[in-house]
Amino acid sequence: APGPGRRAEHCAQQRRRAAEGRFATKQMEARRRSGALALAALVVSACSLAHGAALTSEVHAVGAATPISKVIELLNGMHAKGIQEKEAEANRFSAFDQWCQDQKRIKTDEINAGTAKVERLRAGIEKDAALIKSLTDRIEELEEDIGRWQKDTKSASDVRAKEALDYK
Repeated sequence: APGPGRRAEHCAQQRRRAAEGRFATKQMEARRRSGALALAALVVSACSLAHGAALTSEVHAVGAATPISKVIELLNGMHAKGIQEKEAEANRFSAFDQWCQDQKRIKTDEINAGTAKVERLRAGIEKDAALIKSLTDRIEELEEDIGRWQKDTKSASDVRAKEALDYK
């Protein structure tokens, strides 16, 4: 069982802890306030950036280089760089889009020209096929005529040869 001296010592420890706790709570509250102030300053600076205010020039005019002013300066730099990159990307995309449109037009024209050429060639093939058929028919007629004439010539030669034998 703890004695009265021990109990007094325990009570003193608890009082010290309570005092430290209050002190720690006050420190935490002060930190929260300073963090809230920093956050508020950051929000104000962001709003001023959005509205085009030049807060950094005012800070530089005063000559104070605070961490918040450095953050604002970095944000301004990032904003300017983002705008430059956006414009550069827009230019590159515009050039690429124009190239794509040109290529589409060129390829479409080539496809149309190729299709027209295929149609002309098909028409030529059909015309030539009809010509080949008519000429083949004419060749067959002429070969029949030649065959008949050769038979007539042979039969006329045979008749003359018999007549020549009869005449002798």
